[in-house]
Amino acid sequence: MKSSTHKRIVLAGFGCAAALAVLVVAALLSVPHFDSESLAKPSRYSAGHAAAALDSLRTETLPALDGMRHDDRYVLRPRPRPRPSPGPSPRPLPRSGRDGAVAAVHVWRDPEIALERVPYGDTAPLGSAERRQWMATAQWAQVDSLLEAATRPWGQVSDVLAALDSSDDPFLPVLDPIPVLSAGRALLARGRWDVEHGRPADADSVVRAAITVGRHLQDDLALPHVVLGARIEREAVQMLAAVYHNAGRFAQRDRADAYLARVDSNLAALRHGLSQIRAAGALADNTAALVGWARHDALPLAVRRELILAVAFGWAYSDPETRGGPADGRKEALAQLAGANLPAELEGIVRRGTAAFGYNLLRRLAVAWRYKTT
Repeated sequence: MKSSTHKRIVLAGFGCAAALAVLVVAALLSVPHFDSESLAKPSRYSAGHAAAALDSLRTETLPALDGMRHDDRYVLRPRPRPRPSPGPSPRPLPRSGRDGAVAAVHVWRDPEIALERVPYGDTAPLGSAERRQWMATAQWAQVDSLLEAATRPWGQVSDVLAALDSSDDPFLPVLDPIPVLSAGRALLARGRWDVEHGRPADADSVVRAAITVGRHLQDDLALPHVVLGARIEREAVQMLAAVYHNAGRFAQRDRADAYLARVDSNLAALRHGLSQIRAAGALADNTAALVGWARHDALPLAVRRELILAVAFGWAYSDPETRGGPADGRKEALAQLAGANLPAELEGIVRRGTAAFGYNLLRRLAVAWRYKTT
C-alpha cells in the first residue's frame, strides 16, 4: 500500500473517532441534568481529614445549625380531623388514611417513578428539553397524592420506613433521594402549570405544599432526610420568589427572597454537617468534642443523633479500630452519654454502640458496612 493511501486511511479513522466522540458528548449534554443528594462516601478518612472536619464543625457548621430558622408563614396547616358523628363509633381509619408521612412514603416508593430523574425546570429556558421534561410531570397522579399528604398531620418518615422494612437496628432506613426529589419537582411543575393556566391561588397552594413536605422531612430523625427536606424547601421557595416577581408582587417577592437566603444557609450547613460529622468521628481523639455537642438541646435532633452515631460507630472509617476494635478514648466518650437523660431515640444508639464495642471482627465488618451505607 502506498504511504499516501495509508495516511488517508489513518486520518479518516481518526476523523470518524472524533466525530463519534463529538456525538457522544452532544448526547450527554442534551440529557437534562439531575443532581441528587447522594453523597460520595469514602471507605476511610485520614487523621488529617478528621481533624479538619472537627475544626469546621466547631467554627462554622454547628453554629449555623444552632441558629437554623424557618418561616412558618409559608407552611400549610393540617386539615382538622372531622368530628365523630353521633351513634356507634366508626372503625378507625387505617394509618395511611390519617398520616401524611405514610402517604408520602407510598409516593416516594412508587415503582412508577422509581427510575424517573426529573430536573428542576423552572429556571430552564422555555422550549428546552429540560423544561419540557419537567412540565410533563405536572399531571402525575403522584402529585395529587403528595398534595393530599401535605394537608395531613405527619409522623416520622423514618418510623414509617422502619415499620415497612421491619428494621430494628440503630441505622434507620433512608429514602432513595432520586424519587423524593423527582416527586417534589413534579409538584412544583404542577404549580407552574397552574400559573400558566391562570390559576394563581392553586399555584400558591401547590408551592406551599412542597414547602410543607420539605419541612416535614426536616423534622425527621435521619439527617439524610433532613438534607433532602431542606433541598425541597429551597427549590420551592426559589420558585415562589419567581412567581411573585413575574406577577409584579414585589413586596412578597422581597420577603420570599429573604426566606430563600435563609434556606440556602440552612441547606449548606446541613450538607456540611452530614459529611463533616462522619469524617470527624473517624478519629477517636475527636469523640469527646462530639459527645459535648450531642448534649446540646438547641441542635436539631437529627444532628445530635448523627453526632452520637459518629462516636459509637465512627471506628468503621478507621482501619486500626476496625481491625483491632474501638479505641479506649471512643469507649470512654460514649460512656459519658449513658444516663445523660437523652431523648429515647438517642439513648438507644448509646446502648447499641456500647454493645458493638464488644463485637468480633466479623460482626464489626458487618456493622461497618451498615453504617457506611445509610
